[in-house]
Amino acid sequence: MTKVINPKKEAILQAVLTCLLGESGEEKLTISNVAKKLDIGKSTVYEYFKNKEELVKGALELAFEKNVPVFTAGEEGKEMSFRDAFFRFVGALIDSTLDNQKLETLTHHPEVAVLSRETKRELKAKMHRIVEGIRRRLKDVLQKGVDEGELSSGVSSTRKETIEMLVFGVVMSFGDPTRRRDRDATLHDLYVSVKTLHQ
Repeated sequence: MTKVINPKKEAILQAVLTCLLGESGEEKLTISNVAKKLDIGKSTVYEYFKNKEELVKGALELAFEKNVPVFTAGEEGKEMSFRDAFFRFVGALIDSTLDNQKLETLTHHPEVAVLSRETKRELKAKMHRIVEGIRRRLKDVLQKGVDEGELSSGVSSTRKETIEMLVFGVVMSFGDPTRRRDRDATLHDLYVSVKTLHQ
């Protein structure tokens, strides 16, 4: 679940993300550069964060959690058909991948490389929880297909894992900025493939 954060704190974290992604024109992430970008004093940044490591960690957490509710919320999909729920869920994953193609840059940034082991462990655990939530949501969507008779209930666990890998592989492929794909045609083909494999 995404936390509601103070707007000023979120603006600071967004400025950090801009610096980390190289969109600010600044060569180095410093508290001074972040404050300057927002036209605030360094002391304002320090009101929310003890040091640069907390800034980087907070910015990464914000980037990771940006679309979590879209991926993991399932209540609103209960009234949808399996097809609509599948298209909505996987479409949201693809859209997020397209929106966050630069997110990969963050994991290789020098400021991330120098984070403490503990901070890296915490970030990895948070990312694992997010991924597990997305996996649970995919299972819920597929169960809806079983409940509606669109998918077979007798599919082996190996086949279910293959379907999961197929879905996530297609989603991840949209992260490659050098290749253009037709989102809607790919989503339709994926839906047909999942139905075929889940029989």
